[in-house]
Amino acid sequence: MGRLLTTAGDGGFVRDEDADNTGEWRLDVENRLKTSLCGIELDNPVIPASGTFGFGYEFAQWYDINCLGTFSFKGTTKDPRFGNPTPRIAECPAGMINAVGLQNPG
Repeated sequence: MGRLLTTAGDGGFVRDEDADNTGEWRLDVENRLKTSLCGIELDNPVIPASGTFGFGYEFAQWYDINCLGTFSFKGTTKDPRFGNPTPRIAECPAGMINAVGLQNPG
């Protein structure tokens, strides 16, 4: 018995082949959300937006962040970085100027 995946965009259905290439189609629950992003395989396509999710550990107390596909960071560095000194935001006639300076835990 082997597995034959249907073509892309079909909703993730598979069928178990038997000797005469027949078999019942069923939803492939285990793999239906897997996706690829720039050649990197992800278990699912759920990626919190940069700037709204911090660095992930802030939300770990509410749910398992390991169930996400990956994280999207505005900027990160090898070592921790405090960022620019305050003030980091200033009002101007055209709106606001922001210069946080990529503050991150490294």
